[in-house]
Amino acid sequence: MRVEESPESGYNDNTFVVDNFSVVAGPLALLHPVCVGTNFMFSFQTATSTNYTVEFNNDLRTTNWQFLKTITGDGSLLQCVVPMTNQAQCFFRLRQP
Repeated sequence: MRVEESPESGYNDNTFVVDNFSVVAGPLALLHPVCVGTNFMFSFQTATSTNYTVEFNNDLRTTNWQFLKTITGDGSLLQCVVPMTNQAQCFFRLRQP
């Protein structure tokens, strides 16, 4: 990003021009994973009006990721609650969309 004073007015009027501005989203991350009672919970940072797909897989030796739910972001840290089953292990991931 480049910010510079605008020379058009001929004097310092605190006007600025912003050129080549872009925002790059960071990687999705599962935050604060915890088991509470019979639920597994984690949080993740969202962007407003962006859809996130939560998927799970019981065996990372396979590519059998299964759809769990879609969550629409509101710009806040959202929590996902997943009921625990009798599986020995379960892995989760987020993706867009």
